[in-house]
Amino acid sequence: MIKSHRSITGATLTMSLLTLGVQASETQTPFAIEEVTVTAERREANLQDVPVAVSSFSQSDLQAQQVTTLGDLQAMVPNLSIHKGDANNAVAYIRGIGQIDSIAFFEPGVGIYLDDVYLGRAQGAFLDVIDVERIEVLRGPQGSLYGRNTVGGAIKYVSTSPTDEFSGKLSSTVGNYDRRDVKATFSGPLSETLKGQVTLASLQQEGYADNQFDGKGDGDSDSQYLRAVLAYDPTDNLSLDFSVDYSDGEPNRSRTPAKETPITITTVDPYTFGLSTQTFARDEDPFKVNVDFNRVEFTETKGASLNASWNINSDLNLKSISSYRELDYGTELDLDGTPINAFGIFYFNDQKQYSQEFQLSYQGEHLSAISGVYYYKEEGSTFDGGIFSNFLIAAAGEAEFSTESYAVFGQFDYAISDRLTATLGFRYTEEEKDYQRQTEDLNLTTLAGISFGSDGVSYANPALLSPSSKDLHLDGIGVARPLADPDGASFDNFSPKLGIKYQSSENAQIYANASTGFKSGGFNGRMADGQLEPFDEETLMSYEAGYKTQVWDDRVRLNAALFYNQYDDLQVSSFEASADGNSLLPVFSNAGEAIMQGVEIELTALVSERLTVTANVGYLDAEYKEFFAEADAVNNVAVDVSDERHMVNTPTWDAAIGLNYELANNGWGTFTMVADVSYRSKTYLEVNSSENLAQGGHSLINAALMFESNDEQWHVMLGGRNLSDKTYRQHAFDLSAFPGVELGYYGAPRTYSLSASYSF
Repeated sequence: MIKSHRSITGATLTMSLLTLGVQASETQTPFAIEEVTVTAERREANLQDVPVAVSSFSQSDLQAQQVTTLGDLQAMVPNLSIHKGDANNAVAYIRGIGQIDSIAFFEPGVGIYLDDVYLGRAQGAFLDVIDVERIEVLRGPQGSLYGRNTVGGAIKYVSTSPTDEFSGKLSSTVGNYDRRDVKATFSGPLSETLKGQVTLASLQQEGYADNQFDGKGDGDSDSQYLRAVLAYDPTDNLSLDFSVDYSDGEPNRSRTPAKETPITITTVDPYTFGLSTQTFARDEDPFKVNVDFNRVEFTETKGASLNASWNINSDLNLKSISSYRELDYGTELDLDGTPINAFGIFYFNDQKQYSQEFQLSYQGEHLSAISGVYYYKEEGSTFDGGIFSNFLIAAAGEAEFSTESYAVFGQFDYAISDRLTATLGFRYTEEEKDYQRQTEDLNLTTLAGISFGSDGVSYANPALLSPSSKDLHLDGIGVARPLADPDGASFDNFSPKLGIKYQSSENAQIYANASTGFKSGGFNGRMADGQLEPFDEETLMSYEAGYKTQVWDDRVRLNAALFYNQYDDLQVSSFEASADGNSLLPVFSNAGEAIMQGVEIELTALVSERLTVTANVGYLDAEYKEFFAEADAVNNVAVDVSDERHMVNTPTWDAAIGLNYELANNGWGTFTMVADVSYRSKTYLEVNSSENLAQGGHSLINAALMFESNDEQWHVMLGGRNLSDKTYRQHAFDLSAFPGVELGYYGAPRTYSLSASYSF
């Protein structure tokens, strides 16, 4: 069998392609699509046997598609939106469900798992793809099988394991924007029962934007990575895997958005206290900015996990997953888009999490079952605020938060007959959240040491008229607001699942599932005075029906799914002006109800022994049924604005098609050409549904030429992404209420790279 080559998959299932498959099957050629093994249901299974919507990509698939971060998966999976947000956070949406806000008090709607360990914060979850074995994307609620509940879906990053024989891989990549990546992996046995592996990486690249304020590249990257694994197999029935990982990203500048509208700024002269105004035009080129408050950006993660598996007998297995992780993150963001520090935001987050999961699985003649218990503990602190140097004021707040979660879950599959299987699943969760916050208001003239003399106004430290975030830690230098220390909030939920699967033929199945999911509520920890009343949990009722088949001598794989989701009390984040219009209020609330329904189709076809075609298409009809905005100032009644709002990150259509063609072997090795085109229709990027910030429909083109030596030791690739140099937004802020501007974050322009690796 030849290798299965998946590319960024796409869109149209043409009759001509199916005709090619029929003609090829008549010749009884020996090549076929390789079986794809997934662990979507927490045990190894063929992708085609799993009755859920899941996409899986192997290491070779990801390499061929130039996948370097989780964001590059977006076009490879129907109805998936994933990109880096404003604060180095993973913004992931599946079928219209996700969370655009990155602050520590809000849970993500899509769970990201690193080797079965849930990553609790959006920062540190936008993973670089380094030592990966495969990545799986599961669509729909995953509560009955996963330790941490995920209402929208899950992205599983599965790392490579130590090898039985000594081996290694060295690789290097250079590209435009001064990209310089170096990676090394060494793996092999340490004794008869112990194996080890270590991976090191350094990733560097200049930013895509130029900052005219200081001439620096804006939003550059500079990160280091380490992962080490020990695999111990003392007996045939017991295995223990211990791993540690560390990453440290500290670029020179944070990422700055482009001004999509003009902004007029009023400033107070600190010496004369006179007022003046200045208007800045919108940024015509989103990759040329002029800002002064982007000097801090770092993300440091540490983690350790121990996975133990014990085969009690031939039918019964007990598994334990223990993990501990730390996150240290900080950033300064210029959100006025000008060289005047009218709205500089800073945010720092220290977080620690511990989780323990036990799974008991059973595989009998008719019954297969997985049940488990899960414990998750998270503690952290934040330091955040805003600097408004144009008005000579600032605010800073320190908060502490904690989450403690207990859950029991299970799924039971019973084979009623050789063809018919019924599924029953459940999850019960209890969570407790605590929060405390202290805020201080600061007068920057006082902070700078103002004095009045015969010569006029002077300052002991004039640099503090436009301070850095490090100058504003709370120590009595400001005026304290009331301490926010509400009682803890408790949430509990029971989420059942029902399913049925019918094996219509040896190579085809039909399935249907009805499942529920929830995301707990919490506190809006960004509020200046602290939110004392918690927002509520959100719930989802999901229906899914699917069809999977592999036909024409295993040369065509077709998977399709229909879904209907009812979303209640959905949690949304937005920004509103204060009553006096002089500051911004972050609003986080349960807005109302929404319906999401759609279709997903994925196709892989071996047209010939050398040519593989992959395609996917996603259709998503997502709309609010209720969206209650903040109460109006006249009668204090919340207003339903559902007719005026569009759901975030829900393009009606997304599609892609890719080709992978192996050229003839020239005696040294094989050349392969890879190309793909993806399309996304109009997408609203923020809660207020601003037309200025919506991204119109657009296509992206990627291509690569690969060489692999006959001994499979050398691999060389010349690749390019966004070859048409399309300019497109990925993320946005509507700050028209205050300070009076709309901001857009843009995806990468045209990039190209040359990489080489040697395996031994």
